[in-house]
This record gives sequence, structure tokens and C-alpha cells, in this order.
Amino acid sequence: MKRTVALLAALSLVGCSSLAPGAEQVKITKNPNDVRGCKVIGPLSGVEGSGLRGGGPKENLVLSLGGDTFFETSSWLIAPNYHGIVYNCRGIDLRQPVPVSQ
Repeated sequence: MKRTVALLAALSLVGCSSLAPGAEQVKITKNPNDVRGCKVIGPLSGVEGSGLRGGGPKENLVLSLGGDTFFETSSWLIAPNYHGIVYNCRGIDLRQPVPVSQ
């Protein structure tokens, strides 16, 4: 019972992290067609809500790298861990509205 309560409490903290301005526009996908023709920014992995690698939602981390799309290659429900690749598909940096060099 204590484990269940602790797990639920830990998972509820994931929802407490807020999105940075612009992060609400970040797309999370598992469909490779969604990133076809997009500029690769780089790999990203972490534990959502852990405070590691900047903490908070992965959308914030994608945004901080200059991406607008996260192609998730794997995830686990228990941790919740995630692994994937950050892409820029719009050609603009959502942190500032200027074109991203191709």
C-alpha cells in the first residue's frame, strides 16, 4: 500500500511542472513520417519531472535545444523515462521568431 501511494505521489509531481513559453507548440510524435525532411537537432533522453537535464516536461527541453518536434523512440510508463530525437520541422526557432539556418 505504501509503495502504491508513493508511486502515485511521484507520478502526480510530473503534472506539476509547467511549460515554458512556446513549449505548448512542441509536437511529440512516434510517427517517422512526421519528421521526414526536418532538420535534426540531436538526441534527447531523460526522466520526465525528475529535475535531471533541466527538469520539467520534455517539451521544455525540446524547446531549449531549438527544436519544435520530438520523435520518441522509446518510453516506459513506470519511470517515466523517454528517449528520442529532437527535430526542427518549421524552420523557425520557437524561442525567437527567426529562421533556423538549413
